[in-house]
Amino acid sequence: MINAGQLDKRVKIQQATVARDAHGQPIETWSDLASVWASIEPLRGREFFAARQFQAETTHKLTGHWISGVLPTMRISHGSRTFGIEAVINVGERNRVLELMCTEVLAG
Repeated sequence: MINAGQLDKRVKIQQATVARDAHGQPIETWSDLASVWASIEPLRGREFFAARQFQAETTHKLTGHWISGVLPTMRISHGSRTFGIEAVINVGERNRVLELMCTEVLAG
C-alpha cells in the first residue's frame, strides 16, 4: 500500500510522438499520457565526462498508483526536470503500486 501523503509531486507521464515539420521531415515531440501524484526518491548519483562535456547522472525511484500501459520508452516530466524511464515495476504483481526506476541527466 501507498501512504497518500508520500505522493507529494505532480508529474506527467509522456510518450514520444513523431510529427512533421514544414518540410515534411520527422521530428520527435512529447505528449502527455497522464498527470499523476508520485513520490520521487533519489537513489544514487555519479558524475562523468561524456563527449568532452561534464554531466551529472542521478538515479531515482518514482512511486505512485498503478497505471496500465507505462513503458520504458516513455519519460517523466516534473517542472523543468525530465526523467527517462529505465524500468517499470508492478509491485507485487497486484496492479496497485507502480515503481519507475528513472535516470535524470543534467548537462552542465
